[in-house]
Amino acid sequence: MLLYFAGFTGMDVPSNDPLRICDSSCGFSLRRENERPLSGESRAGRTRNRTDCGFQARLPWETSIRRLSIRLKILQVGDPVLRQKARALSNEEIRGAEIQQLIDFMLETMRDAPGVGLAAPQVGISLQLAIIEDRAEYLRDLRPEILAERKREPIPFHVIINPQIQLKDGAPAAFFEGCLSLAGFSAVVPRAAEVVVDCLDRFGEPKQIQAYGWYARILQHEIDHLNGALYLDRMLPRTFTTMEHLNRYWKDKTIAEVESLLAP
Repeated sequence: MLLYFAGFTGMDVPSNDPLRICDSSCGFSLRRENERPLSGESRAGRTRNRTDCGFQARLPWETSIRRLSIRLKILQVGDPVLRQKARALSNEEIRGAEIQQLIDFMLETMRDAPGVGLAAPQVGISLQLAIIEDRAEYLRDLRPEILAERKREPIPFHVIINPQIQLKDGAPAAFFEGCLSLAGFSAVVPRAAEVVVDCLDRFGEPKQIQAYGWYARILQHEIDHLNGALYLDRMLPRTFTTMEHLNRYWKDKTIAEVESLLAP
């Protein structure tokens, strides 16, 4: 996930709750174990208990069904899944209910964080799938000159699956970058300023994305996750900092000033 410079306070799914998120070599599933229809007050009580656990959902047999609301746990650096190359998805898997549900849960998790991208390995599922969305509200507090320097503008929600990326020639762009799998830290990361990505969309349809500026950075960051890489592998090591110190010492300086001040 490319971090929108904020902490993650999401709810973990309780491991002892019968509603489970299960991942395996076959993919992702949501199941409810050993449950039978209830009636009368028992049914109502069971629904309230679910809400108390943090799930905004009703049980499947209820007449009025609301969309299940779950925020997934985001893995932190050191978890082996973050260093594995994720496996590709077939068209049949992409169109299946389990992957479509995973996408919905990832979107809710990303928005809650908040972030501008989230890759399936970051929630413990080693699949070639990532989601991206850079919302206009995230840009409101940034000065116009910062937005222009980063070539950053809103990006609507979309999904990339089994992506292949081509970095275009040209001088790389270097900016501070964060990741919710390295919560509380940031570093300057040089990235290609322009990329072309061939991938499948949410419904398994092929598409090609030509991106520049901040959008190109997000794509590179998320595709790195799908190949077992983190920004730690690409950062300028002397710029690695806590978010607290980034905001205190570095956020108002140009990258040239940062590099000059931190030069050995």
